[in-house]
Amino acid sequence: MPKRYLVCLIAIILIIGAMAYSEFYKPQEEEHFEPKVVTFPFSWTETDHRNASIKITVVNITSLGTGNLERIGLRGIEADEGYRFYGVYLTFKNLRHEEYYTHGSGIGAYLDIKTNRSNIYKAGYGYSSFARPPDLRPEEESDGWIWFQIRVDEKPIELRNYEVLNDELEIAYIWKIEDNKIIRPTISTSTTVGGFNVTVLQAQWKDSLDGYDPERENGSFLLVTLTVENTAKESYLFGVIGEYFGVMGTVEVAIIDAESYAYPSFSKVPLPGSKITWTVLPQKIDPKMSKQWIIAFEVPKDAEDLKLGLRTAKDQPWTLLKLETDKYVALETLGLVEGEKEVIS
Repeated sequence: MPKRYLVCLIAIILIIGAMAYSEFYKPQEEEHFEPKVVTFPFSWTETDHRNASIKITVVNITSLGTGNLERIGLRGIEADEGYRFYGVYLTFKNLRHEEYYTHGSGIGAYLDIKTNRSNIYKAGYGYSSFARPPDLRPEEESDGWIWFQIRVDEKPIELRNYEVLNDELEIAYIWKIEDNKIIRPTISTSTTVGGFNVTVLQAQWKDSLDGYDPERENGSFLLVTLTVENTAKESYLFGVIGEYFGVMGTVEVAIIDAESYAYPSFSKVPLPGSKITWTVLPQKIDPKMSKQWIIAFEVPKDAEDLKLGLRTAKDQPWTLLKLETDKYVALETLGLVEGEKEVIS
């Protein structure tokens, strides 16, 4: 074989070998992970080395004000000067038919908040943002809050959850807090939800109820007059979800403010001789029957844009009804005259 052909052959072999080598040993690009933008409420499932399986749901985030955290059942925790509390409400459900023990498990929600100044806030006093489920019986569901303390001159814009991806802690889910608006249908004074026809007749403020002063900081009482009709074929409880003393409840009731915080109904009964009377929820209504009640709610005086909220499950949005405080609402079906005012005394 002529020498020049041999040189060409060797050159071709070297080129092919170099191409094959470069393709085979091409450095693997690290997989790029994009966080998923989600809306409230949002659920995901986590498992651990013991084959436990927990469904985690981030239901909502709400401002808890600059006072204390008694609203979410925590006493003795006050906001630092210049800071405001925010709370994230979560639920945890055991998906297995065996008990779940939180000790030794890495299941949970690792959350932080990003503000409009690009500052990142961790939960509590800034030491940890990991929300763990409690010990759970088979198929049991529990709920709870994780709280953040953020400067009053900053606005939260993102809630973020982290997971271990590519052996590093990466942002998995992002909730745009500015989009965390309660689903507000065409707000009227009546609706049908959970088998009940509900109509708001009146709402009136009271600084106190006979024998009861507001426990909430700067609080007061809002008395809401409702008519509630059970349209179902069996008795239901109004004002509670799930089974309660052997009767199924289908609708939760609360006052909802502009910050999406829910204020449950006042649970204490009127004292003997009280001039102001109200009904304590829940209440049973038989099929095709209608009731008219005054329901009391303890609400801070600075709460704004109040609506009556009704929902059939904790992970469902509130259906909202308009409240005309201290003014009677015109309802043709009841033959009422707009502008009339009923004095609750």
